[in-house]
Amino acid sequence: METQHKVGENVDFGDQILGLLNWGRSSPKWWGIDFHLIPPEKRPEYLDLALKRFEDMYNDSPKHLWISKGRVKFRLDKGRTMAKMKKLEGDDERGSIYAFVDINMDNDPARYGGMMKPASWKAPDKKKYIRAHLFAENPLRGTTWYGPDYKDGGSRSPEEKDVRDNWFRVKNGVPFHNEKKLKLLKE
Repeated sequence: METQHKVGENVDFGDQILGLLNWGRSSPKWWGIDFHLIPPEKRPEYLDLALKRFEDMYNDSPKHLWISKGRVKFRLDKGRTMAKMKKLEGDDERGSIYAFVDINMDNDPARYGGMMKPASWKAPDKKKYIRAHLFAENPLRGTTWYGPDYKDGGSRSPEEKDVRDNWFRVKNGVPFHNEKKLKLLKE
């Protein structure tokens, strides 16, 4: 049964247009995976999916849609302990360095997948802070259009420095920065 509309009446076609825009798109392979709950020892198996998830979320973010002229692709060029995360725009095959990703499981497995700000084309920032994380609940947290956000060490209290340096860690399914809140709730 058709609905009759009067001339000049505002009609909302939001659902119909959304359906047309998403027609033919299937759910991505990473859909439904809780990346922040993957144990550190299993993360190497999920690195490519985590990168694809970051790429999709980056391309669908409002800032990207406002600035970009098309979809951006990300590629990891892996080394022994780090990978260069390259941002490829348009027909550019070389790309630009977006971040360095920690892929060393020997020293600290929780850092695996952590993104560090590049200091140059060859190396990350000397402080090697994890500024964003591919396995975080929101992998875009701590990123900008050009790469991981700058975090100043500055003169902060030991607690603030601890949160800055360990925000990406998870213990028993609870993010590090919420652990103190959880202890207060239990008491």
